[in-house]
Amino acid sequence: MSETLEFPYLAAIPYKIISEKNVSAGAKVHFGCLMAWADQSGIVKHTTKKMAAMYEKPESIIQCWHIELENAGFLKIHESHLEVTA
Repeated sequence: MSETLEFPYLAAIPYKIISEKNVSAGAKVHFGCLMAWADQSGIVKHTTKKMAAMYEKPESIIQCWHIELENAGFLKIHESHLEVTA
């Protein structure tokens, strides 16, 4: 993808994620963006590098958020994409 990654106009965060105590606030907000970027199948194909640039955070932070969300059962990490499961 060569287009610029933009913030979604609306990032909805489900209550079950907001109330999850084992997920950081940053990961919760990030999940809302992932949901907005996901296609109808829940697939997100944006790279961690593009997400890090958009948030102006290191890629390691984005990867930590992904792991937090995966450990809580809200995200599946695949080699070529992410899958929103909440």
